[in-house]
Amino acid sequence: MKKTLYLLVALFASAIFLVACSKGESSSPQSSLDGEYYFYAEYDKSLSDSPWIVIDGKNLTYYAGGKDRSHGTLRYSIDTEKQTLTGEGKVLSYSYDEGTGVLLAGIQSSDEQFVKKDSKKYKELKNK
Repeated sequence: MKKTLYLLVALFASAIFLVACSKGESSSPQSSLDGEYYFYAEYDKSLSDSPWIVIDGKNLTYYAGGKDRSHGTLRYSIDTEKQTLTGEGKVLSYSYDEGTGVLLAGIQSSDEQFVKKDSKKYKELKNK
């Protein structure tokens, strides 16, 4: 009887430990978003010369026309759990493919794609 009680206590403690550890990993997707993103033109498979999006923490800054030649700046806060951008009086959804480094965000149009600097897709496009 005592062995069963000890086994149950150990099992319960293990479950609590595993849940606590898994909660700590939920912040990792956010850190993977940080960086500069270049506009990707699907029609000619090219990247912009300067970044159009900069993500720092939970803040996204969008530079219309690129950071170096911007003709407007928009700022959004990022909710990684809901995968939404909030700002400029609207809430937008986004998706991010960590494997390729491609961010899909309909900031100006519904099908805009941005490629993270030094990601797999970025390196493929720069090597062409």
